[in-house]
Amino acid sequence: MKEIQINRLSEGQTLIKTLNKILPLAGNTFLYKMMRKKNITLNGRKVTGKERLVAGDSVKIWFSDETYLKFSGEGAKSAEDLSKVPVSGSFKTDAENARHIDGTRIPSVVYEDEDILVFNKPTGMLSQKAVPTDYSIVEALSDYLLLTKKRTPDDFRLYKPGTANRLDRNTSGLIACGLTERGAQYLSEVIRERSAGKYYIALVSGRLETRRLLKGWLYKNEDTNEVQIITEASHPLVQSLEAKAIETEYIPVAINGRVIGNEQVTLLKIHLITGRSHQIRAHLSSVGHPILGDYKYGIRAVNERAKKLYRVKSQMLHAEQMILPERKDSDRTFEERRITAPIPDEFIAVLKGENLWEPGIPEALEDLH
Repeated sequence: MKEIQINRLSEGQTLIKTLNKILPLAGNTFLYKMMRKKNITLNGRKVTGKERLVAGDSVKIWFSDETYLKFSGEGAKSAEDLSKVPVSGSFKTDAENARHIDGTRIPSVVYEDEDILVFNKPTGMLSQKAVPTDYSIVEALSDYLLLTKKRTPDDFRLYKPGTANRLDRNTSGLIACGLTERGAQYLSEVIRERSAGKYYIALVSGRLETRRLLKGWLYKNEDTNEVQIITEASHPLVQSLEAKAIETEYIPVAINGRVIGNEQVTLLKIHLITGRSHQIRAHLSSVGHPILGDYKYGIRAVNERAKKLYRVKSQMLHAEQMILPERKDSDRTFEERRITAPIPDEFIAVLKGENLWEPGIPEALEDLH
């Protein structure tokens, strides 16, 4: 028999979801059968799997050691041996010297409480791995929690933290992570309901002087990983529901007096109202103001000039601010949070070079909504 004590990290998860983490190879059909036969109990009682767990709950699994090891994926390894295995192969004991398979350090943490952590993701880093050898924000999160001794490998058996939002590889800025099940549920809800404010900054080609709300539809071609912006409701892709409705609002912050490739440059603060793949990049490009350094949706001549002058190698798009609203549930209150990521050095170099940088710009960006 194995007994698992539920702690606050996994509090709020359903029993079946917790069992899927403990016994990932068992399958739901088998697990439900074991619950019906009382081979799996919660606080000594028969269960259905739909129960929401709270800290202090006791889950007992009445399997033989051989069966438990088989379905847990541990094979012949003992629980003691497994507790010594790091979540990421890059784990080291010294946080200051921790380097990973691609030379990337763990991104800076700009906000953290008991339930939520927010990273400032650098350009070039994936939000989630695409192939097994990738090192992404997900692995960085696990490493950070282990290195700072805020989690043990055993903690990850019941709840492994993950990301709540994604950014393109070459977009920098804020990525929120749920450190507990309640934190993950909160983030998922406020992002799905669009009650979380997501604000970006971007350097775009051309002169923009007035605030504007852009609306339309976005269709993503999965084969080419490119998106198409549609403005007519009668378009076949809209009628077939293959294209999804999008809204993007921008506010001009500063306009330069110099020229890059016969184009002026505008610094924008952008409110991402919906959150589709490549939405900001494609939406701005569709109205003739692509983001500097964006080789997929931008102007090559402008990008090459920016690369030569300022070493711009990727789109100048940065998730600069996130406003997480107050939310109350039965036994937990999440206060409103306003989280800001510093303006990247690459942005500042272009802003200064294009006579766009002025004292007070960071404060102005924070106030604009």
